[in-house]
Amino acid sequence: MKKQKSKDDFWFVLAIINILAIAYPTSLCLCAVGLEDRILAVSVLCGVGLLLAIIDGISIMVVYSQ
Repeated sequence: MKKQKSKDDFWFVLAIINILAIAYPTSLCLCAVGLEDRILAVSVLCGVGLLLAIIDGISIMVVYSQ
C-alpha cells in the first residue's frame, strides 16, 4: 500500500511541475505581438516540451525500476 501511495504522489508532483513549466511559454505565445515574437515563443514552447518529455521519461524509468 505504501508503494502505491508514493507512486500516486509521484504522478501528482510530475503533473504539477509539467503544468507550471508549460505555463510561462504558453503565456509568451498568447502575448506575442510581432512575427519574430511568435517565432521565438513557439521555439521556446517546443524546447520546453522536448525537455519535459526527456526529463519525464527518465524520471518515470527511475521510479518504476525500483
